[in-house]
Amino acid sequence: MTTVKPDPTSADQYLCDRLSHLLMEQAGELTAQWAGLLSDRLKAALSPFPTPEDPQLVRGIADCLAGLQPRMVCTMELIQRARALGEAAEARHLPPELVLDACNALNEMLWGKMSDVLALSSEADARSVSACVRRLHEAMIVVIRGVTDAYFRAHQERIERDEARLKSFNHMVGHELKNPIATIHGAAALLSDEFVATDAERRVHFISMVKRNAERATDLVNDLLALTTADRTDADDAPSPVPLDEVANRVRVRLLDEADLSGVRIEIEGSLPMVMLDPRALDLVLANLILNAIRYRDPDKTDRYVRVAARQTDEAGPWTVTVADNGLGIPAIAGERIFERFYRADAVREIPGTGLGLSIVQDTVTGWKGRVGFDSTEGVGTSFWFTLRAVASSGARSGGDDGAVQPGGT
Repeated sequence: MTTVKPDPTSADQYLCDRLSHLLMEQAGELTAQWAGLLSDRLKAALSPFPTPEDPQLVRGIADCLAGLQPRMVCTMELIQRARALGEAAEARHLPPELVLDACNALNEMLWGKMSDVLALSSEADARSVSACVRRLHEAMIVVIRGVTDAYFRAHQERIERDEARLKSFNHMVGHELKNPIATIHGAAALLSDEFVATDAERRVHFISMVKRNAERATDLVNDLLALTTADRTDADDAPSPVPLDEVANRVRVRLLDEADLSGVRIEIEGSLPMVMLDPRALDLVLANLILNAIRYRDPDKTDRYVRVAARQTDEAGPWTVTVADNGLGIPAIAGERIFERFYRADAVREIPGTGLGLSIVQDTVTGWKGRVGFDSTEGVGTSFWFTLRAVASSGARSGGDDGAVQPGGT
């Protein structure tokens, strides 16, 4: 971008040009300072609100002050940059007060630069001062309106999407709970029938039906509770350093009885990294993925396993944790819906489960800004994977949104 040179030949434009020139020269420094102020308030690195190495908003304000382009062109470009910032803030789920604080902090910084220019421009007349004050005021109004309008518009859209999902979710919950409860009610009523009461075989059958459906209802309620806390970020759930292999081993021991009864080995391969996440979130993800592998084992195979491993493609990149099995595999037709709540492929409806486990996994991983996916071949097996962001050995955070990981296992 061309650096704007002050032009003292225009009385009205003189201070605007000097301020524009200063902002252009210090755009990167000012943006980094601005990001630092907000980072201190959040006690964390802020990306992309604003990104220190992307000073386009400050440069856009400088363009508006310079007056080298038509006013409408400068204003529209500034609006677009401000709106992008507001949308980024909402995508980070930043609170409204921080967004307003950010606008106010930038406003104070730029008016401070205006004061610096005035202090060095004793020859400026009242017309030049008035023009510069007016132009900077107009630019800041554009920025504040652009940021806040985009933020609250995106926020409202997210609320509407959440409400729609909640209505759909409530409908599905009611439907899923209705079936086992209705079955329990019917079986209990039949147990009081004189004909059933005198027939031991029928009585055992209906008692088993009550027990089986009560367990299904309990499992469903437990999974619903887990789902509601999958992406919780309360202060009590703050991330803490924890060895991933310790979490994996804890889950393995807890599921060992069920794995032994199913003839499935649970293996933890290699050295797993130290992670900086809520250990309960990690436990929830690994437990659901390992249990899923146990349940969907292939009965025709004599050697059945589920294997937990982790790899890092480059030193500064994210870790990818895999939970692989040699089970039934996922039918291709079910692949696109595998993370949907309550979805279960027709071929496996007889296998115990609520259809919520993988949805819990997806919501939890998304909650720590990671990614989750799978690779599967029907009849061969499935490998689920999720990502954790790597950090430098010194503990400095690296870019990207994949959780936080300390390289090197324990």
